[in-house]
Amino acid sequence: MNEPTRTRLRTLLRRWRRRPRWGNLLRTTPFSAKYGYDRGTPVDRALALRFIEEHRELFRGHALEVGDDTYVRAFRSAISAVDIVDVDELNPKATIIADLGIEGSLPAERYGLVLIAQTLQYVTDVPTALRNCWHAVSSGGALLVTVPAIARVDPRAADGDLWRFTPAGLRRLLSQTVPGVALDVRGLGNLASAVAFLNGIAAEELPEHVLAIDDEAFPVLSAAVVTKELARHA
Repeated sequence: MNEPTRTRLRTLLRRWRRRPRWGNLLRTTPFSAKYGYDRGTPVDRALALRFIEEHRELFRGHALEVGDDTYVRAFRSAISAVDIVDVDELNPKATIIADLGIEGSLPAERYGLVLIAQTLQYVTDVPTALRNCWHAVSSGGALLVTVPAIARVDPRAADGDLWRFTPAGLRRLLSQTVPGVALDVRGLGNLASAVAFLNGIAAEELPEHVLAIDDEAFPVLSAAVVTKELARHA
């Protein structure tokens, strides 16, 4: 095929190529500037809740969550006690004031479940935070982590919103900070839910099946579950 023929074919293909219909998605500002909270449930929270519900059997004993008990509350009937950790001394819900990024800031082997949801993007030293959380898990307990893979920069903490994590990146971080344990790491979300989340469209405004589909190529969240083997005593 000579060059003039190739040129004509490329021209025809450009003419026949289906043009995208942008509609009201061709915009430079989101529908909601609050992640969708003012419209319903933010997409990332809906995905995190789905992931956590899939592991509801891990909710037992003494639990630790960051900031408040938003996620633990949904399954609190299986929890005997809850601690809330926060770096903010003014948080009235906090039972532990600590910076996760400081070595030894959490009590060792106290919790049957440590749940770190949508938090590590604000932590300066993520590897140290993961080690702290893992050391706080008691024998037979579990660490659950969700982190943003794609999200707008938090307008309330623009200088402190530091990181985004692909599933592969989260897996590598965990394999380096929690070596020698089996890791279950995956992406949550897909192209449609990612577009919705960036636009501040609420989970309730999406068809249910969209929130149920995960596509590793377009994760909204990266999520991991790590369980600690039950200690064997002689």
